[in-house]
Amino acid sequence: MLQETEKLIKENRKSAVFEVMLPDLEEFEKRGYHTLRHEKMILLNDNVLIWTIMEKEL
Repeated sequence: MLQETEKLIKENRKSAVFEVMLPDLEEFEKRGYHTLRHEKMILLNDNVLIWTIMEKEL
């Protein structure tokens, strides 16, 4: 599915950027993505949601 999405993005962009959750980081790294930055959001009861912004040149 990611490969097909990359093909569509490549028609109009030079790179693909995704918000990636921890369970998917390794798969994106294997596909050539690198980390741009980490984002976080404070939720109820001081829980924290953290995700990674990743990019790949197409």
